[in-house]
Amino acid sequence: MIMLDNFAFEIGVKLGKTSYHRNKPFYQDMYNKLETENDALEVMANCWLAEEDQVRLIYDNYDIIDLRIGWSKGFLDALFPMRDLC
Repeated sequence: MIMLDNFAFEIGVKLGKTSYHRNKPFYQDMYNKLETENDALEVMANCWLAEEDQVRLIYDNYDIIDLRIGWSKGFLDALFPMRDLC
C-alpha cells in the first residue's frame, strides 16, 4: 500500500484543478472531444510539462510524486466532474 503525503496530495489536487481552468481557453476544442481518462493523457501531459518546473521550485519541500498524483486527480476531477460517481 502506498502512503501519500496528504498535504502534498491536496495541494496537487488544487493545482490540477487550477491548471485545468487556466488552460481551458487553449484546449477548449480538445476538452469537448475527450470521453475517457486515457483520451486526456496527452492534454494532461502538456499542461503538466508547462507547470512542472514552477511546481518543483515553489513546492520543493513536498514529495513531487504525491503532488503529481494529486495534480492528476484534480485535473481529471475538473475535466470529468462526475467521474467519482462512475
